[in-house]
Amino acid sequence: MSEGVREGLADVRPERLALLEADGALLTWDALADGPPHAQVWDEARAATWLWQFADFDPVVARYARRAAFADWARGWWPASHAAGIPPLDPRIVTLDRAVASAAVEHLLDGTEALERELASALAAAAGLERDSPAVIDDEVAGLIAGVRELAEDAGLDDADLGPWPAQRREYALAATGSDEDADDVLARGAELISPHRLAPGSADPFAPAHWQLLRGTRPLLRVTVPRAPRHPADFPPPQQLLATFAGLSLWLEPGPAGYLGEREVEASVLLRQPVLAVHSTDFAGDEPPLAVEERAAILDAVRARLRAPATAYEREAARRGLR
Repeated sequence: MSEGVREGLADVRPERLALLEADGALLTWDALADGPPHAQVWDEARAATWLWQFADFDPVVARYARRAAFADWARGWWPASHAAGIPPLDPRIVTLDRAVASAAVEHLLDGTEALERELASALAAAAGLERDSPAVIDDEVAGLIAGVRELAEDAGLDDADLGPWPAQRREYALAATGSDEDADDVLARGAELISPHRLAPGSADPFAPAHWQLLRGTRPLLRVTVPRAPRHPADFPPPQQLLATFAGLSLWLEPGPAGYLGEREVEASVLLRQPVLAVHSTDFAGDEPPLAVEERAAILDAVRARLRAPATAYEREAARRGLR
């Protein structure tokens, strides 16, 4: 194609992939590195109406397209972690920023409905910030809110007709997290790191290990505990169950105040098999291999660098707030 856009998909792990669904093509970037987008074209005629702007490197289009894609990445892949000291993002500010950026490249998007959905979510986010978190609204966030309302008015959307932010939550019966057992009761124990791409956003801490214990009993009891990721109070959806597999056995992990807990009776012979623990969210198993140590370190370094020098309103707010 050209230096302004490359062909195909960006060759990065899912945890780093930022994307924008455009008219006739999918644009992808490495979210945590500089570089032009990749374009996977599926309709050449439709993509040709705007792809030339990247080939000729229109800086405004390139900047706003990447900004919209990065906000999409942040909503799903931002690695909030107690273990790594990374605070969660305010999803309402992320939503506002993505809507403003998407409107700037509306001619790239696949249909007008895409922008209308973004603006509808952003109006609800703005109302939620004004109602629940007025202290968060600095000049930058106020500018995003004003921009969204102006864009929504131009599109004929009325925030009076929208539902509240966030979507209604389900109540969960919170499970207790496992307590430390007397050493004499523990037959075996271990820990495994979890691959972030196998976790639903905001569920388990992507950089903390999952722990397993085999406890003494009439039949040994397998206990698995996984720390929770830090969550912003305005975030949604609520945490879901996780599925753990250990030596060929499966058990569900229930969400609790500080983490996930699952237990089941097993045969003592389970330790004769390969006692490897794997944990994932429903529909997030995937075939991608686990993150290597150096890949984890690269993601953490890049995110920490962004918090030290924030480039967006939501990163600035997270850096000020920290982990609470």
